[in-house]
Amino acid sequence: MSYYQQNYHSVADHGARGDGRQDDAPAVAAAIRTALEENPENTVYFPAGTYRVASPVVFPASLDVVFEDGACLLIDADTAVEWHSHLEAGLHPVFTGAGTVEGHLNNPCTYPQWYGAAGDGKTDDTAAFAAALRNSGALAVPYRAAGYVLGSLYLKAAKAIYGCDEQPAKLIGAPSCAQLFVLQAPSIKISHLMLDMSRTGESTCFYFDIQPGQPLSDEKVADIVTEGAYHVVTDSRRDKRTDKVYITNTVLDGLTCRNNRQTAIRTRNFWGFIFMRNILLDNSALQTTDGNYPAFELEDNEGGILQNIRIIGTGKPENSCEVGFLYTCDVATWMDHCRAENLGGDGLRIRNTGFHLYFSDVAFVGNRGHGMVLEDCLYPQIHKVTVQSGPDAGPDRCGIFGDKLVDAQLNEITVRGLPGGVVLRNSHHNVVTGVQTDAAVPCREEENCRLNIMLCNQ
Repeated sequence: MSYYQQNYHSVADHGARGDGRQDDAPAVAAAIRTALEENPENTVYFPAGTYRVASPVVFPASLDVVFEDGACLLIDADTAVEWHSHLEAGLHPVFTGAGTVEGHLNNPCTYPQWYGAAGDGKTDDTAAFAAALRNSGALAVPYRAAGYVLGSLYLKAAKAIYGCDEQPAKLIGAPSCAQLFVLQAPSIKISHLMLDMSRTGESTCFYFDIQPGQPLSDEKVADIVTEGAYHVVTDSRRDKRTDKVYITNTVLDGLTCRNNRQTAIRTRNFWGFIFMRNILLDNSALQTTDGNYPAFELEDNEGGILQNIRIIGTGKPENSCEVGFLYTCDVATWMDHCRAENLGGDGLRIRNTGFHLYFSDVAFVGNRGHGMVLEDCLYPQIHKVTVQSGPDAGPDRCGIFGDKLVDAQLNEITVRGLPGGVVLRNSHHNVVTGVQTDAAVPCREEENCRLNIMLCNQ
């Protein structure tokens, strides 16, 4: 006789057979009543077996419930078990059958195995993950070498999902997966995961899905590795004139994204205290020759902080439009200690009126295009930029090219191996100082320029 059988209220003592055929719901309810009558904090124990539940059972919050290895509930269709108790069980199925588990487990987290997740790299575990999330605020995902195959998980309330072992939990996007994590509520935290999205089509790992009247805030995505993703982060904003709900107070931290099949991070509605830091977008092993897309794209964002971001391109000369960072209509965005290298095109491009942008300690190395292209840009402040040519840089390439650049401050600019240092066109009221370059033309003004101060030192 085990310790549990000696000291706990076993459902078997109340007539439960655990044979998967008899309706054990009355016996389970009797064990719960007896335990509560003796002591509201008593424990109900399930020996190994399959306990069919064909009528509703309530597990109250004051109760502890222990499932021995091999013990599970088989819940009939159209039957609900209401669960508020603390659950103690190993990593094996506890809730099975076509019925549902309602309520909120009195545990700090749930495990997908309790709901039947296989983690064998073949079985679709989406339903098990969704059920586990429904009954808890946190889902702890154990490491399994083969990984868990998943479709879309819709997160409609504050949740935490994290790998709970030393190695990050591996999740595999199913071929039908359009968005792996769909964030539809504030205060969602997702961390310590490896996401293999190479089987999916035009999918997204983290899709920030703003709902009418429901801003997304206090989100955090951290310590994530992705492989073969089409997109890693996107949001649902389509029309800035009508979509007036924003994503705020959000952190993307510690993302390593390899072999991205399209723009890895594309944010269009992030406004206010957005931190994107410690991110690696590495396409160096990408086999495709169609790399003509920006690696990191920001459109109509405001109040973003980008820190310690590194982009590595495909290194393929045919990807002549491959851009590292693309800003469109962006406002008040800071970039610090960021780097783009080995790109077929420009390191960074700004277009369509970006203003109040700040750049410090940024580097663009080994690219075939310009270092920075600023088109229709107001009030940028650029400090300490290093641009070093890649192979076969064209004769018109330069470190920084500004077109319709107004009231910019550029200082401590180092350009090596390019024909031009800093080139301005249709620009006025800009101050360019401290340019160190080996370019044949260190600084140059072209058509329609006026009232610019350009001091270049070779």
